[in-house]
Amino acid sequence: MPLSDSAENVQHRLKRRIGALIPTGLLIFGVSFQLLAQSSNHPIPLRLKFVLGDLNKYKTTMRMVVSIPIPGQPTPSNMETVTDMTLLQETKKILPGGKAEVLASVSQQTTTRNGAPIDAPTMDPTLYTFDSQGKITAPKEAVQPGVGIGGISSLLNGTGTSGVGILLPSKPITIGQHWTYPVKAPGISGNGTANASLVKLETIGRYKTARIHSVVKLPIHFLANQSGEVLTALNKDTVEAFGSGTITTDYNFAIAEGKLIRSSGLSAITMKFNPKFSSNGKKIAKPSPALNSVLLNITIKMQMGMNLIE
Repeated sequence: MPLSDSAENVQHRLKRRIGALIPTGLLIFGVSFQLLAQSSNHPIPLRLKFVLGDLNKYKTTMRMVVSIPIPGQPTPSNMETVTDMTLLQETKKILPGGKAEVLASVSQQTTTRNGAPIDAPTMDPTLYTFDSQGKITAPKEAVQPGVGIGGISSLLNGTGTSGVGILLPSKPITIGQHWTYPVKAPGISGNGTANASLVKLETIGRYKTARIHSVVKLPIHFLANQSGEVLTALNKDTVEAFGSGTITTDYNFAIAEGKLIRSSGLSAITMKFNPKFSSNGKKIAKPSPALNSVLLNITIKMQMGMNLIE
């Protein structure tokens, strides 16, 4: 047989084989794509998983800007506070029903105010009881009211210093689905609502995570003095604070491990302070000009990020 005929035959056979392989390859690709699409829409259970003795450390940064109007001045006075710290969560005891006791504490905290270092109070180590959905069942008040503006820190902290920071859905969900749950900040009266959704699946380092987007809307009502300190009893400086807060947070939650990997959030609060009580504790009908000119309105904005330390 001539050499050219042999080459033509080889080329012809290769073309037939390649032609036969193309539909098979397309079929395999089509099936793989279909399976991938099906897996993305398959309901995913999101649950906290506790391991006795497990210690999770989170590098955390909070930047808070407080704007206070000054009588006679065209621009408000701004105070910026930046806090860097490590949040620790240690599982101390496994309880029935998927619950656990978790010790939350803070270490390596540094705080600056308008660029200058200051001494700032830290969260006392507190033992919480969590269920697998992320709900705190004990203690009843997760964060005690602090000093000054820190008294409303539980409002601003949408990512949660004491736990996952979000109430996970009660049932497995698919990408794009939403769930809602009630929200209440300790020391602040008024019930709010959180609307959360599973945005997508995302790989963060070695973790396969669920990306969750949450928006919290919360009314604000509490008693304070003219420095903004949250009060539990009336005195001559008592004013009544009204306002609203919005906390928007994105979470990456490790599905297999059942723990938070990272989160980032933006919080905004606007409040109006009205003097409502006289020195003897009686409610006054009309604010006095003196009190009305001091700390009447306030705006607080905060950025917060948490990242698991490996």
